[in-house]
Amino acid sequence: MSFAIVNYTGNGSTTTFSVTFPYITASHVIVKVNNVVKTLTTDYTFPTSSTIQFVTAPANASTISISRSSSRSTRLVDYQDGSTLTESTLDQDSNQLFFISQEAFDTADNAILLDTDDKYNANSKVIKNLANPVNANDAVNKTYLENTWLSTADKATLTNLNSNIASVTAVNSALTNVNAVGSDLLEAVSEINTVAVDITNVNTVGTNIANVNTVAGNNANINTVASANSNITTVAGANANITAVAGQITPTNNVSTVAGAVANIGTVATNVANVNIVGGAIANVNTVAGANANITTVATANTKII
Repeated sequence: MSFAIVNYTGNGSTTTFSVTFPYITASHVIVKVNNVVKTLTTDYTFPTSSTIQFVTAPANASTISISRSSSRSTRLVDYQDGSTLTESTLDQDSNQLFFISQEAFDTADNAILLDTDDKYNANSKVIKNLANPVNANDAVNKTYLENTWLSTADKATLTNLNSNIASVTAVNSALTNVNAVGSDLLEAVSEINTVAVDITNVNTVGTNIANVNTVAGNNANINTVASANSNITTVAGANANITAVAGQITPTNNVSTVAGAVANIGTVATNVANVNIVGGAIANVNTVAGANANITTVATANTKII
């Protein structure tokens, strides 16, 4: 509670404001608008002892302060020997001291005071006219912070952060989920590191992705081939002979063709001994194959002989 200070906010139309405290003379009343001292009679008048009236209404949202500042350097009453002491003279002398005491309390209450935790408390007020810091523990003003310590890039980063404060707040509120994602991410990094060991093979697959996609399109046939794995393994045991025979046929890379011949692969597997015999006589087979036209002629004549 202030003893001799009252504050108002202008609205652009109101000109009259109350003076809520007593004073000895009108010159002891200090009127400020936006912290600028106004002049009695030029800027305002006293239509009554408890009101002031502005010549021009203070602007909307302007700050209006009306306070008292009693004479501190000169006594208003000087007692003389043999003079008559009246009530008004005694009151004025006492009021001067009383009012000065009240004003001192107002000043103290509005000052930055040491709080109970041994720290100065500005009571959520702006501290203005702060000089630039000199020593390591000096307070820093806004201009020094923005133009001396922070770089242009720093300020741009802070501005961007401020514009995204809602997103930062949302992330903070979802911190549990973020941590869960972090855990999954670490697991994924472990798997990525495992893949990295085989990166050469991965790159090979990537280069041949069209063929991989083709094989994937024949997945059903691949499964059919896989079901005949034991027969294929048996055939694989005769690989050398099959390779010799394979040299005499047109190869195919079509998985669906292989799948369609799974039954035949099974047959070959059960007759792998004969396949091995043919493989061992592949030179003669090639000779016979070279005489295929003659064999066909003989076969035709054989029908007639029969």
